[in-house]
Amino acid sequence: MVSIGNPWIAALLLVAISTTAIFAEDAPQTADQLQAKFDKAPLKFMFVGGPSGKEEFQLVPQPLLNWSNPERRTPAGAVYIWTLHGRPEVAMSLYPNYSKVDHEFQSLSRYPFNAKIEGREVWNPKGPGIEMKTLETDTKPAESKVARLRQMRALAREFTASLDPRGKTKELRMLPSPIYRYSSDEKPVVVDGTIFAFVQGTDPEVLLLIEAVKGDDGASSWHYGLGRMSMVAMEVRHNDRAVWKANWAQQSHTTPYKVVPGE
Repeated sequence: MVSIGNPWIAALLLVAISTTAIFAEDAPQTADQLQAKFDKAPLKFMFVGGPSGKEEFQLVPQPLLNWSNPERRTPAGAVYIWTLHGRPEVAMSLYPNYSKVDHEFQSLSRYPFNAKIEGREVWNPKGPGIEMKTLETDTKPAESKVARLRQMRALAREFTASLDPRGKTKELRMLPSPIYRYSSDEKPVVVDGTIFAFVQGTDPEVLLLIEAVKGDDGASSWHYGLGRMSMVAMEVRHNDRAVWKANWAQQSHTTPYKVVPGE
């Protein structure tokens, strides 16, 4: 039996213990451990904004999507949103970063807002996070909800998206069904709306919003908007015509896209 009173042995034991702790900290987490962290993370955030700048957004408690990305060796992730008067305002994607969980945010709001985590301000987008544009189509929104969903799926299929990491284009796949459906009585009135996701693996990289919006004359028309869920350069096309491009993300406290590192 070796006495640990020996200073050399004690030093070696200390190094071994420290190394074990480091590797334990960086060890892969199980799906259950990650999901437990994903479930808790959204509860720490509070968002206040809207037309008055004083309304609190409402968390949709269940994830819209649980995902993985084998290409980036990300075993699990989850997407959550916050809404105001029914309309989505903020999207958040969670994914593991060693022993922590990072928070990737995209503003879907038409207004500035303030984001806090446990009372501490972490994000304050100064302008709209998404630009809703008129969708050029001869298709008029149908009267029934079932028929409108068929229309929105068909309209979404007219879009394609790709990433451009390091100058090499990678086409994205669109999930066939929307990950969220909504309506809102706030002006402009959204009769029906959906969020579609372009994915790598099942990891959302681009969000496509399609809305049937009621005008002042009572007639409805289709509108669309796009938001990034990746810092990589990207492009979206409608019927093979480029309609939206985003360079590698430049993040700050006030940009509409931001990654908040895990703690």
